[in-house]
Amino acid sequence: MKKLLSGEWLFYVDFNNDGIKNKLFLISNIKNRISNFKKIQIPSSWNSYQGLEKYEGICWYFKIFEINELDENNEEFFLLFNGSNYQTKIWLNNNYIGLHEGGFLPFKFKIKNSYLKKSEKNYLAVQVDNIRKKNRIPSKLFDWYNWGGIYRDVFYEILPKSRIDWVHIYTQISKNSAKLICKYYITEVKSFNYELKFTNKTILKGQVKPDTEKGVFYIHIENPLFWSPDTPNIYTILLNFSDSNYFTKIQFGIREIKINGRFLYLNNKKIKLYGINLHEELIPFGRAIPFELRKKDLLNIKKLGFNAIRTAHYPHDESLLCLADKIGLLILEEIPVYWNINFKSPKVFKLAAKMIQDLIYRDFNHPSVIFWSVGNEIPIESYDCHKFILNLISFAKKIDPSRPISYVSSRFLSDHYRSKTDIATLNEYFGWYLLSEKNLNFILEMTRGISLCYNKPWFITEFGAGAKYNYHSNIFERFSEEKQASILIRSIEIFNSKDWISGWFIWIYRDFKSAFRDNKYQNGFNRKGIVSDKNEFKLIARLLPKILKKKRITRKFTFISRLAIPFGFFFTFVFKIINIVNILESKKADKFYSDKYKRDF
Repeated sequence: MKKLLSGEWLFYVDFNNDGIKNKLFLISNIKNRISNFKKIQIPSSWNSYQGLEKYEGICWYFKIFEINELDENNEEFFLLFNGSNYQTKIWLNNNYIGLHEGGFLPFKFKIKNSYLKKSEKNYLAVQVDNIRKKNRIPSKLFDWYNWGGIYRDVFYEILPKSRIDWVHIYTQISKNSAKLICKYYITEVKSFNYELKFTNKTILKGQVKPDTEKGVFYIHIENPLFWSPDTPNIYTILLNFSDSNYFTKIQFGIREIKINGRFLYLNNKKIKLYGINLHEELIPFGRAIPFELRKKDLLNIKKLGFNAIRTAHYPHDESLLCLADKIGLLILEEIPVYWNINFKSPKVFKLAAKMIQDLIYRDFNHPSVIFWSVGNEIPIESYDCHKFILNLISFAKKIDPSRPISYVSSRFLSDHYRSKTDIATLNEYFGWYLLSEKNLNFILEMTRGISLCYNKPWFITEFGAGAKYNYHSNIFERFSEEKQASILIRSIEIFNSKDWISGWFIWIYRDFKSAFRDNKYQNGFNRKGIVSDKNEFKLIARLLPKILKKKRITRKFTFISRLAIPFGFFFTFVFKIINIVNILESKKADKFYSDKYKRDF
C-alpha cells in the first residue's frame, strides 16, 4: 500500500545554517516553533516563491501524519521521495533516518518499527540543501537553474516482508513471436505466479519455482503486438506468491533495439530519430510541473512530428516516461555528469555509478527508453575523464546489456573514444558559437573520418540557435527568430542527407532559466527553445512540420584525412578557450546565487 504525503507541509528557511545545531528535527522543537513556520505545497521548488528566487542554501520541511495500517509482524514501512534537490537528510520522531545525495532520482528508506507511532502523530523533519560544490554531480557550474526543494511527490509505502521486489523485462523478437527475459529479485525463496495481460485480457499464466533470491524466467508469446512510436502497445504483468494477495504490477512494451553497422533498428526495422531536447522546467512551477502540463508538452512535441526526446541533462520525473510509453516517443536518458566535475575523485565516481544504477533500475521496463548517457560535454580527451567515463559505461552495461550506452560529446577531432561506445554522439552549434552553418557539412564528414567510427550510428545530440520570441529581422540578426530558423533548417537538411546519421535532437524545446545568460535578449534565460518560456511558438516551431524530413545534396570529402592535423589544432584550441570561459561563467554563477536575497519569507 502506498499513501501520498504530498500536499501542505510546514517550511523554514535556514538562512544561518543553524537548524541541526538547534536540533530543529526534535518533536519538542517542532511543536515550540510551529507558529514560526510557513506553509508550503509539496511538490514545489522553493525558488518559485517570492523572496527565494536566487536562494541557494538550506531549508527545512515538516510533515505530521498518522499511520493506522501497519502489521508490524508481516509488513515493512518505507519513506519514498521521488525527487529532492540536492542533498536530503531525514529524521522521523527524533530518529535520524539517513542522507541522500543527488537531485534527480527517487530514494527511499526502510523505517524501523520502533521509530514509528501507530495511531498517533508522527513527526517527519527533512533538511534539503541545493548548494553547488566541487564534489557534487553536477559540480559548481551548469547551464540550468539551480532549483531547490522537494519538487516531486513524497509517499509512505507499506509492503509485505515476503514479496517480489522487482522484475526487469527485456525482449527478443522475431517476425511472429517474442521471448520475454524476466530478471527478478524476491525477498523469500518460494514459488510465485505470473499473469500476462493486454488491455485487461489475460494472455497467459504461469508459475516460477526459484532456487535463489535472484533469478530469471522466460515467457514466449506468439503473434505479439510490438511497441513503437506508431503503435505504443502496452502489456501488463502481475506477479504474486501463492499465499499472498499482494501483487507486483509492471507495465512494459514488447520491442527490441539493435545496432547493425551504421544503422539503428527498432523491431528489426531501420529507424531515424527526429528528436528534441527537453529540460524539466516550466515557469512558474520550476521543476514541479503538473502532470497535465507535462502531458501537454509531450502531445505538442509529438504533433510537431518528433519521435524522440532527450531528457537533458538529468533524469526527469517518471510520469514523463509513462506518458512517452503511452503516446509513443523514444527517450534518451542521462545522468548529470556535466562539464568539468571532479573526475579524479573516487567518491564522485561512486556517486555517478549510484546515479546510473538507480536510473536504470527505475526505468528499465519503460519501452520508450532506448539509450542511456553517462555524461554530457565532458573533457573526454583528458586521462581522468575518459577513464571515469569508460568505467562508468562498463558498469552500466553490466546492469543493462539490452540498450545502447554512450556519453554525449562536444568534441570534434579531440574525441578518440567514440570507438569504445555503442553509438557516436556530437553536440554542435555551427552558425551560433562556431563559424557558419555553411561549414557544417565539411566538419561533420571530417569528424567522422578522424574518429574512425564508420561502422556505427551517429547522433547529433544537440544543435541550435537562440531567438527571443517575437524579435524579427529581415537581415537575420543574432537572436532573431529568422536567424534561428535559418540555422536549424540548414542543419536538419544536412543531417537528413547522411545515412550514417541515425538521429538528431534540436536544442531545445522550451526556453529555460540560466544564471549567467544575462544579455539584453536572454535576460536570465537560455533562448534556444523553439517555444518561449511561456510556450509561445517561435517561427521555427511553425515551420518544423514541413521541414522535419527535408534533405539537401551534400559532398562526402573523401580527402578529409589530409586536413586532420590543422583542424585538430584548431579545435583543441577552441575547447581550451571554452574551458577558460566555463571558469569565468562559474564565477558569474557564484555571484548570481550569492546576491542578497529577501528574508521576508
